[in-house]
This record gives sequence, structure tokens and C-alpha cells, in this order.
Amino acid sequence: MLEPNYTNLFLDAGISDRNDQDKYSRCLDVVLANERITVADIIGVGENGTGSNLDLYVVHRHGITLTRERGIFNKRIIVERHCSLASIERLRATQEGFKGTELTITGNDGKGAEVLKIKWGLGGPDWVEPLVLRQREHLFKVIGAAMDAISEAPVASVSSASSKSAALTAWATDVVKAAGVGVREDVVAEHANMVAGGIRFMVFLRLGAEHGIDDLGQFYPDGTLPSGSPIETFDDLYEHVVARVGNRQLVDRAIDEQLAGAWREFVNGCRAQYS
Repeated sequence: MLEPNYTNLFLDAGISDRNDQDKYSRCLDVVLANERITVADIIGVGENGTGSNLDLYVVHRHGITLTRERGIFNKRIIVERHCSLASIERLRATQEGFKGTELTITGNDGKGAEVLKIKWGLGGPDWVEPLVLRQREHLFKVIGAAMDAISEAPVASVSSASSKSAALTAWATDVVKAAGVGVREDVVAEHANMVAGGIRFMVFLRLGAEHGIDDLGQFYPDGTLPSGSPIETFDDLYEHVVARVGNRQLVDRAIDEQLAGAWREFVNGCRAQYS
């Protein structure tokens, strides 16, 4: 049985043939595993080609991935990451090639360098050109929507997390994924510590100021912060802040606002440093 959310993606892309849906479902299973994403992370999919050599582009919150199934008896699924969404600053739909025989989608980064190029050929029977025009139009729309989505922080709240430290680490993992760099433990830990440190000063001290607190240690009876990194000690400090402020919802809301405001800056910074 087809994964229901896969079916919605296929129908949005105009992919109605059941054999194609079955093939692409197998491809998407591999993409999810390779990219370490869920169906909810996918903005949309789009085809490239005609006949039996169709490829599928998967546009998700962290990048644009090409996948295809090849072979008759020994089928193999190929997955290729084209670029991260965070690297695209300008997206264009053009017609190129000798006598304009290629339709393209081109993406450039902030410095003008080309980071994405998707091509469709216009040769063949009369029905080919309208088909590939629709394919390009749909994929261009999907990539544009994904670029808009990446500018927004994931919709989540620390209020539902039993461990705020774990929630910040998950947020930092999403930052690294969105930046299109390898998800390494040290890189995630670095960004989790940075955002935890920012919250300590931008949220906790600001809330504490209304209670006469101008040093984080003052949230503790002995005036001393526990030893450890910002992310290691975050849950303990958080509970002391809530106890002093007396309003857990207020603290959670302030953390959520800080995370939302820092999202784009963190994604861009991670990509600049590690890509």
C-alpha cells in the first residue's frame, strides 16, 4: 500500500500513473533514510523527463535531492543531493542550449555562483514540450515555496519538551540539516551550546532583571552557577529561572521567540563556516 503522504505529493506533481507512484515510493523510502528526514520535511516533488527514463526531484527543508530507479531485473535506486536550500539566494527559470532547446531552473548563491542547474530537453514528439513545461513550472514553484519555508523557523515549542536541553539540541540539529552540511555530533553540540548561551543572556537575564537579578548566578541560593557547558546545565538553570520568575509559560514563550528570531542567522552562519 502506498504511504498516504506520498500519494499527496505525487498528485500535487501530476503523477497519477500507479506504476510510477510505486516506483517513486521505493525511491522516496531511500531518500528519507539517506537524508535522515521525514515525510513532513518534504515540500514537494517533481519529475524530469519522459518515457521510462523519468527522474524525481525531492525538495525538502534541507535541500534538493535527485532520485531515480534504474535496471529491469536488478533494480537499483540512485540518490544524489544537488544542493542545500540555504545556498540558494536567486532562482531563475530560463530557456538555454542551441536554439533554445533546453528548459532550465538555475539557482545562484549570494555571491552569484551557480549552485543548482536542472535541465529539460525539448526534442521529440509534439506532446513533449507541453509536458516538460508543466514539469518545470511545478518544480520551480515547489523550490520557491521551499526557499520561503527555510526562512522560517520550524514550528515547535519547548513547552512540550520534558528536557529543554534536548529540545535545543534537536533545534541545533535542524539548523545543521538546513545549512546543508554534514550532521556531525561536534557541529550540533557547538550550535546547541551557542543557542543555549544566547538564551541564558537574552532571555533569562532579561526576565531576571524584573526581579533584581543581573547575574545568572543570582538565580541560585549560593550565587554560583553549576559547572558545565551552557547546554549541559541548561535544564537546571531553566528550573531555577522558572522558580524565580514564577511563570513557566512566560519563560517558554520567551525561549520560543528567541529560537524563531535566531533561526536564519544560525543557518547562514553554519553554512558559511562548514559548507
